[in-house]
Amino acid sequence: MKFGEQMRASFAQELAANVRVVQDNPEKNYGIEHLKALGATTFLGTAYPADVEKWMEVVEKCFGVMRCPDDRKVVLATFLLQEVANDWWRMTQLRHGDRQTSWEEFKSFFYDKFYLRSFRNMKRNEFLKLVQGTMSVAEYEKKYTELSKYAISVIEDKRDRCRRFKDGLREDIRTPVTASVECNDFAQLVETTMRVERSISEKRIEREATTNARPSTSFGQQRE
Repeated sequence: MKFGEQMRASFAQELAANVRVVQDNPEKNYGIEHLKALGATTFLGTAYPADVEKWMEVVEKCFGVMRCPDDRKVVLATFLLQEVANDWWRMTQLRHGDRQTSWEEFKSFFYDKFYLRSFRNMKRNEFLKLVQGTMSVAEYEKKYTELSKYAISVIEDKRDRCRRFKDGLREDIRTPVTASVECNDFAQLVETTMRVERSISEKRIEREATTNARPSTSFGQQRE
């Protein structure tokens, strides 16, 4: 066997061995060190809802990368709870006895404790009143998507999500968008809206260029 072939065979054997190690040791693949390495941090308990939201978003993003099974999520997430947050979790466990807590249940308990309902209601109302105003379509879409998580029940249906987005557009953009597209695909709707905005902007620039290019009549020429 040639040297190059030997190297490739050796590499393949080593790779297969590493795969077996991960498969034979799920604790390592779904362990706390892996979670921390991906960016998850401890949670001490906080009065700032935005910090609560950010912590949970990072943890769930890490779980997605790890492809962590649901039966491991609560164990890993609660390991990150420290001080006030850890005291809260211990009391919660005592109230619920030995019954295993699902990930969705844990999130519900967690949000009820640290994610004030008044804050969520405020954000929900902000979403319901959201309009494009002076924002660009890209800025409006970003704000719309950011706030939509506080009103999932309102836009659970794809058509409702698209309709509310269109209703909040400025009239000069909304009118041609409504006339040109009737879809339930939010990404397609946003793309169409951006094209309309770009077309309007280009026409405005053309008009301004045409106006500026017209020769001005001097005072002396007007008298003649």
